[in-house]
Amino acid sequence: MDFNNIYTKYYSTIYNLSCRILGNSELAKDVTQETFEKLYISITAQKSFDNLKSWLYIVTVNNCTNLIKRSNHLKEIYKNNSSVNEIDGNAEENLIKSEKQRIIREAINQLPEREKIIIMLYQDDLTYSEMAEILDMKKTSVGKILSRAIDKLRVNIKTSNYELFIK
Repeated sequence: MDFNNIYTKYYSTIYNLSCRILGNSELAKDVTQETFEKLYISITAQKSFDNLKSWLYIVTVNNCTNLIKRSNHLKEIYKNNSSVNEIDGNAEENLIKSEKQRIIREAINQLPEREKIIIMLYQDDLTYSEMAEILDMKKTSVGKILSRAIDKLRVNIKTSNYELFIK
């Protein structure tokens, strides 16, 4: 197992997951670095992985959860979410897109931690089996929690400027 190849392949995936969970790019960089440090130590110790991608997700989710638990400023972290939007020349479209993204981020941030993480893993196109392994729960529980989380998201979005989503 070559650490550099793994790092190159998974860095952006792990960083993006961390950024979505924490809502802060600087903290996401720290968590991503911590995740890859643990990977490097494990590789050096010649640990074998049944599913490297799942292991990386598990470590990342745990690192983010631990950071959130330690943080006394959780609400500030979510409020200070720093995302960069592409500029393609159409300011009005970009503004609407940015506002939609903000509303969705806020709706996701209103969810309980476990539901928020399941939504983010779902956004990463992970299977129910992979999500169950990462979150250490039954596959059927993933489906139930995901369904409830999506229902809550709909309600959260409807209560805040959801006319942007209607065309």
